[in-house]
Amino acid sequence: MMAEYAEALKRNGIDYDGAMERFGGNAELYERLALKFLDDTHFAALEQALAGGDVDTAVREAHTLKGVAGIFRSPRCTRRRAR
Repeated sequence: MMAEYAEALKRNGIDYDGAMERFGGNAELYERLALKFLDDTHFAALEQALAGGDVDTAVREAHTLKGVAGIFRSPRCTRRRAR
């Protein structure tokens, strides 16, 4: 990942340096997985569960999103999801 993308991620609350440690310095792998995350369906499923009053599904989807956010080293998101 180019330096400007890394800086943009940092400005938006992503611990990019921590992510690179987690990914063994493999920026290409991080980028590939991050792009897959953009197509992730868990947020839409969470919204749908909340709208339908399905608490069990909402909790499961929120938990999954928290885990994914942790992989990408987004501490603001994981703290918010943990509440």
